[in-house]
Amino acid sequence: MSRSSVSASIAARPAATDAAPGTSSHPLARPLDDETRRRRDGIFLRYLEERDGALEWPSRKLARREARLASLEASPVRSHKRIDLARFHANHEADRIEEGLEPLMLFLLLVAKINRVERYGVEVAVAAGSEARGAIDAYILAEEDYHTRLMHALLGSFGIEIEMRNPSAASRALVHLIVRLPKSWTMPIFVCSELAALMIFDLLIERAEQLLADEPAVRDRVVELLREILTDEMAHVGYARAHLGRTGAFAARTLLPLVARGIFGDLGEVSRLFDPQRIGRGIREYDRERLSARCLCTPLALAL
Repeated sequence: MSRSSVSASIAARPAATDAAPGTSSHPLARPLDDETRRRRDGIFLRYLEERDGALEWPSRKLARREARLASLEASPVRSHKRIDLARFHANHEADRIEEGLEPLMLFLLLVAKINRVERYGVEVAVAAGSEARGAIDAYILAEEDYHTRLMHALLGSFGIEIEMRNPSAASRALVHLIVRLPKSWTMPIFVCSELAALMIFDLLIERAEQLLADEPAVRDRVVELLREILTDEMAHVGYARAHLGRTGAFAARTLLPLVARGIFGDLGEVSRLFDPQRIGRGIREYDRERLSARCLCTPLALAL
């Protein structure tokens, strides 16, 4: 599968336009009016405080997240599936994955490589002082930090420990672009990257339910960890949407196939695990009701 397949499937039809029928719930469909956009920041900050608890800086600790992680660590779950660790690490460190890898190996490699990008993004954002942009940015950065810990715990359920290597040059460039340019310039790119991440975690949950059906305890733990991350990604999409005016929404619709191509093309596991046409359709159509059902919070909290 070529790395342009996902991009082509997204571009086959516009993500959403003002006149597009049946797409009013898509976050890129219509920009919000100025007054609504101003109110959304206050709503979102209250949501973060309720969901995450108090934020400590510079430790990036969130009170309620720490409690949830402590609960998970107190009841570890371990899969009995045999994982070829040497093969896993060889492919994790390789620029291109080998052919013929089984679905579970591809699944775990994809989680590990997403974690690599998340960790790099956190490190760059912290170094750039992104938390100084405001309380919401500090909370989002802390949440991304927790995502790396959740994915680390997921891999640990299969006996996998990884060293955090830097992601590819393309991923590093995207991270620096989002972190270092003015927020108003990068919000269209940010919402595109969060939409892509949301779709990946949605499909990872579905694939976990299939691959781990014979290990219910492991399946439930893995799905719980992925749902935790998906919940944040959906909220981040809503937050980013509130910062897109008409020009920003148009820019995001234009950039979406390019950003998706950069992200998915950099992760060879995506096209091996999932149908690119389905990924593209999911990003274009944005089934808000189905995605909300995956979330750990009430959809109302995410209706940004």
